[in-house]
Parts: sequence; structure tokens; C-alpha cells
Amino acid sequence: MKFLAALFQLLLVGLPIALLFMPRRAYGWVLAVLVLAIGLIGWQVNRPISMADDWAPLGRMVATAAMLLWIGVYVLRMAIDAIVAIKYSRQPIDYRPFRASLAICATGWAGWLFGPPFARWFGGWPVLLAGVAAALFLIGLGRRADRGQWVLVGIGATIIAGIVGILSWPSAVARAAADRAAGQPYCIMIGDGDGDYRPARSMLDLSPLLMRANEAPYLRNQDALLIFDAGGGLHFSYQRRRFERGNEGDEYVDNPLCATKVDFASALPYW
Repeated sequence: MKFLAALFQLLLVGLPIALLFMPRRAYGWVLAVLVLAIGLIGWQVNRPISMADDWAPLGRMVATAAMLLWIGVYVLRMAIDAIVAIKYSRQPIDYRPFRASLAICATGWAGWLFGPPFARWFGGWPVLLAGVAAALFLIGLGRRADRGQWVLVGIGATIIAGIVGILSWPSAVARAAADRAAGQPYCIMIGDGDGDYRPARSMLDLSPLLMRANEAPYLRNQDALLIFDAGGGLHFSYQRRRFERGNEGDEYVDNPLCATKVDFASALPYW
């Protein structure tokens, strides 16, 4: 989180300067950074707000103001370029990095929005394997294409990066649960985006592909609940990578769906 805050502060100051003064021969790269910054911050701004995060509305307002500032500075630079072009010839801008960043953002957003529903309908592993096949096809096609190489390779690389990120989470969630349980029997109930909870049935269930809170303007449920025989109330935070005290979970104690085990997470199958 500190890294993201420092990155935002750097972009807040540095990006307008680059948008105004960067030479045209490198301007495509500045536009690529602009698109990626707006894509990342726009995603963060649209994340559900926890009721406990009283600062979140202010943070959203600051992030939105920063994005509007960047777009305004870009429009100003384009207006200046248009005025200068009346008397002087302009060096062309290489838009390949810009197009690639648009493709990366679009792919990331599409995966975030549509990956979990497809995983619930068809299964997590079929979706991931289809993603790997599509990524390898696009990268191979991009390497042979005369045009659109940056876009095709960018989309394929983004899919691969997303799959690697998804597969990095189950072991982290399992460790966090075991550490918090400290030898007690427990079970993990995941919020799979349908507005309710169900017990985790495989290791892949402990990933952002399936373990997702109900997406609403305010958090309607949690990504996951850690349930003990004596009571629940611990929810998982992707941001902090741990289970924390929450306001739900007790209703699942003695629930037949939530059979507690000492090794609940480590006993989950991978498939």
C-alpha cells in the first residue's frame, strides 16, 4: 500500500510535467503511462468501499481529481501542438506504446469483470487453461504479424500475468488461515460474487478468480470468512494479505456446510 501511495504521488506531480514538456518522439510512452495510470486508479476508485474505511470517499475524490487533471493537461498539450502546427511541421508520434497500453487496460478490466462469472459457470481451471491457450496464440500471432504486434503481444502478456497473479493467492490465503487458526479447527467460507457464502472446495477457490466479495457500491459481503467452532467474524483482506476481525461469521458456526478441520486449507484438492 505504501508503494502504491508513493507511486500515486509521483504520477500526480510527474505525469502533468511529462505530458506538457516531453518531446513528441517519446510522447507515445507518456500516453502509455497515462492510460495505465488511469486504468489502475480507475479500477481502485470503483472498488467496493468497506464501511470501516471512513477515509475512502475522500480518497476517491482525490484520485478522480488527479485523473481529470491529467486528462486536462493532455488536452492542453494537444491544443498547443495544434497551434504550433499551423506554422511549423511536427514530428510524428509513435502511438504503438499507447495502443498497447489501451489493450493491456482493456484486457485487465475484461478479466476482472468477466473472469469470475465464467469461472463460476464453467469452472476455474477450464477458464485458466483457455486463458493460457489464448495468450500463447496471441503472442505467437503477434510475433509473426506485420501490424499490431504491440497490441497482440500486450494482450497475451497481460493474460499470462493475470493467471500467474491468480495462482499466487491460494497458498497465501491458506497460510494466513492456518496462522490465524493457530491449531484450532476451522473452515473457510468464500464470497463467490453471488452475494452469499459457500465453503471453499478447492485451492483455486482461495484465489481472486472465485473468492470475491459481492461487487456493490458498498461492501455487501466479504471475500472470505474464517470460521471457528467457538465463533467466526474474521474476514480476509487482499490488501493486507491476512484475516482480520469483521462483523460476520457467527451465523455459520455449526452450519452443516462449514465442517471445521485443523488442516482445512491444506486438505483442499487443487482440482
